[in-house]
This record gives sequence, C-alpha cells and structure tokens, in this order.
Amino acid sequence: MNDPFHAVLLNWLDAVNAVDVDRIAAMYASDAVLLPTFSNRVRRDAPARRDYFAGLSPCEDLLVAVDTDSLAIQSSGDDTAVLSGLYTWTFVRDGADFRFVARFTYVVKPSAPAPILHHHSSEVPPQ
Repeated sequence: MNDPFHAVLLNWLDAVNAVDVDRIAAMYASDAVLLPTFSNRVRRDAPARRDYFAGLSPCEDLLVAVDTDSLAIQSSGDDTAVLSGLYTWTFVRDGADFRFVARFTYVVKPSAPAPILHHHSSEVPPQ
C-alpha cells in the first residue's frame, strides 16, 4: 500500500518505535483528540498528548507493528480518511515483558502539517 493515508500511519509507527516524542507530538493537529491505549484520560491538547507519549520513554525495545490484514482505509474523497485495524505493542518496562494487541482508528488529512485529526486506540479484550 503506497498512498498518502497509509504514509501517515507509517510515519507515526516510525516515530513511536523510535520513541521520538517531538516527532509524534508534531503529527497531531492542535485540536486533535487522542483516546490512548494505556490511559483512561482523553487527551485534547498538545501538552496532554505529549505527556502521554513521553510516558513511553522508559519502555525498552518498544515496537508497534500493524496487522496489515486488518488495515482498512476509508477515504472521504476530500484528502481525509479513516484508518482502522489492529496493532501489537511489545516492550520491556521495569524488567517485565509486555505484549498488547490493540484496535485503532485514526482520522487523517495527509496534506495538513499535522495530519492526525483523531486517534482512538484500545486494548483488545481477552477472549
């Protein structure tokens, strides 16, 4: 898949996997809403979103990988699209290994300087 919508997701993955908090934060529009995977707080502004992603810094060997078979991209035809699917978070924190499968939804506008308009992520409940 090589389209501008998918590119936003790939850029986000690269930034998160590098734990580049500045780069991650810069991807979110000023009024973007983040409903994060590992927090029960809605993040509605830049400082709150930055704080959430800064919390990833203590994680070692952080890797977020998208299940490409689950990825759906629904374009509205106006340079905006909804991306949804599953990704797996793996990392080590305080010596413990963690692995979480989460579902995600993004609303993105690739032509915008900060292309992520909305991001929801939640852990997939055990079956």
